[in-house]
Amino acid sequence: MKLRPLVGRALDFVYPRICLHCDRSIRQDSLLRLCASCQGYIVPDIQRQRGDELEITSLYPYNSPLFSLLKAWKYGRDRLAGQLVLKYWKDGLDCLPQSYLGGRTTVTWVPMFPLKQIYRGRHTARDLARSTGASHAALLHRWWPVRSQAGKKRKDRLQASAFGIVPSDRKCHEILLVDDIVTTGRTLTLCAEILQPMCEGDLRAVTLLRADT
Repeated sequence: MKLRPLVGRALDFVYPRICLHCDRSIRQDSLLRLCASCQGYIVPDIQRQRGDELEITSLYPYNSPLFSLLKAWKYGRDRLAGQLVLKYWKDGLDCLPQSYLGGRTTVTWVPMFPLKQIYRGRHTARDLARSTGASHAALLHRWWPVRSQAGKKRKDRLQASAFGIVPSDRKCHEILLVDDIVTTGRTLTLCAEILQPMCEGDLRAVTLLRADT
C-alpha cells in the first residue's frame, strides 16, 4: 500500500490547506495557493489611464484573487505565491503590444525606501521588472517614504520629491516603468517626470493590479 496518498489525506484533515482568497480547503499535495474556482477568476483585464501625459496600463483588477497571492508574497514572503504572481504577470504582459518590451526598451521600477525594503525582505516591483526578460536597470532611488503630492504644482512636486535619479549619464530610447499596484497614479507620474529628461522616446508605465478608486 502506498503511504503517500494516505498521509496526504491525513494532513488535509488535521492541517487543512486553505485557499488564500476564499478560505476554501485545497489539497495538501497541491502546488497552488488558490482553489480551482478562484484560479478561474484570474483573467487579464487590460485597462489604460492617462495621468499628466503618462500612459499607465494595468493588467488585472484589484478585486482579483491575484491580490491575495500578491499579499502573501509581498508581506508573508510566500515563495510559491510569488512564483504564481510572476506567472500571471507574464500572462498579462503577453496581452500587450510587442512595442512595450521591444529591443530598445529599458525596464525600470518604482523604488522602495531602503529601510522598508529591509523590513519586508521583498521588493515586488523590482522582481516584476526583472522577470520581463527585457533589458532592465535601477534608474531611480528613494530618499524617504512617499508623502502626499496632492494639490502641488509640478515644480513643487519635483523639488519636494522623495525620488531621485541614480547618478548616471545614461540615455534610454524608451522606458517602461513597473509597479505592482496603481491607485491614483501620482507616484508613477512623479517618477515619470523625474525620468523624462533621460528618455529619448516613449515613457510608459505598467502595473500588475489597479485599485478601484
